[in-house]
Amino acid sequence: MNAAPKRLIERAMKSKKVLLAALFLVAFFAVLLWTHSRGLSNPIKPRDSASTALESAFLRWFRGENGELLVTFQLINHTDSFISKIEIACVAYYINDQEAGSYNQKLNVSLMPSESRMLNRAYIGALDPLAQKVNCRIERRE
Repeated sequence: MNAAPKRLIERAMKSKKVLLAALFLVAFFAVLLWTHSRGLSNPIKPRDSASTALESAFLRWFRGENGELLVTFQLINHTDSFISKIEIACVAYYINDQEAGSYNQKLNVSLMPSESRMLNRAYIGALDPLAQKVNCRIERRE
């Protein structure tokens, strides 16, 4: 019975590829076991000010029927307080990436703590008829 494992080891020693593959597997499983016993930390670091952040995502802009600028935002209140007003800043651009105009608008919203809401087609201002691109962001919250 001891002859079978001895022959297997002798054959492995003769074949270098098999020996290297076996060493690689042993090293791989050793590293895997080490990381498992140590525990993996979260690669995405949590925000320092997560309790004071208003998360916003500018989704889309629209040209209204009368040439007005309308925007859609996704808002998530990560704060511990009620948010009643936000200030939105937008910049419109011509087709050649020259600035067509900038806009600031204060809007009344009602976001409770941990609430998520869609701000749909909010009026920002009169849009230049030649504007082709608009970028917006939340400037302030109250």
